[in-house]
Amino acid sequence: LAEFVGPFLFGTAVAQTIGVDLVDPDSVTVPVVMAAVLSAILWKIITWRLSVPSSSSHSLFGGLIGAVIVAAGITAFKRAGFQTIILARISAPFVGLGNVYRNLNRPFDALSSYERATKLNSADVNAFRGLGDVYADLGRRDEALIAYQDANKLDSKDAGTHLGRGNLHRDAGAWR
Repeated sequence: LAEFVGPFLFGTAVAQTIGVDLVDPDSVTVPVVMAAVLSAILWKIITWRLSVPSSSSHSLFGGLIGAVIVAAGITAFKRAGFQTIILARISAPFVGLGNVYRNLNRPFDALSSYERATKLNSADVNAFRGLGDVYADLGRRDEALIAYQDANKLDSKDAGTHLGRGNLHRDAGAWR
């Protein structure tokens, strides 16, 4: 149910990145998708039998990239889309750690984690939103607004950013 409702509630940014930004959409045919899924399944079985942890999403990315390159050539692979995925994978742990620190009421540690995430991936909406939330928690309104604006530039439909900015204005008495 969540997989069906998810795109309607949260958008299709991930599907856009995988289906359009990672490979040429014209090269994704039914046989290519079948080869991608079968190679991902085979990889998961091999790693399971060898007791090696592996990521299903990484297996699918690799399977899709490999199948597209075999079917349509290296020019069908889009390096910029791959870079987007890699940067998100690198910055995500720092955003998660920032969330943990924020929940533990350790704002300066959270601030450090979010700042590191924004330096690693300047397109990470969650990092900028988290940064804005921590600045707001610390009463640093101007810095919070800048962070929320940066997040809004990356994704103008991000509900968390709008909620954070709205709370900031409400707390400052701007809305009554």
